[in-house]
Amino acid sequence: MILGTLVTTAVLSPWLPLQNPFEQRLEERLSPPGGDRWFGRDGKGRDLLSRVAHGARISLAVGLITVGISAVVGV
Repeated sequence: MILGTLVTTAVLSPWLPLQNPFEQRLEERLSPPGGDRWFGRDGKGRDLLSRVAHGARISLAVGLITVGISAVVGV
């Protein structure tokens, strides 16, 4: 269930109303989770949920490419 949620978030992240994962708001750094920030903010004020969703897209792409190359070489 957790893996399914992560994959769904990674696939749908371009269409989800998330903030820019690279936008810094220093006045809100280290904000705790709550309200409209489900995961809070990091030390540079970046939204952690949008960073996790963006990172999941990259990790999912790398994993699928690796499996694809391994399948081609294995077959």
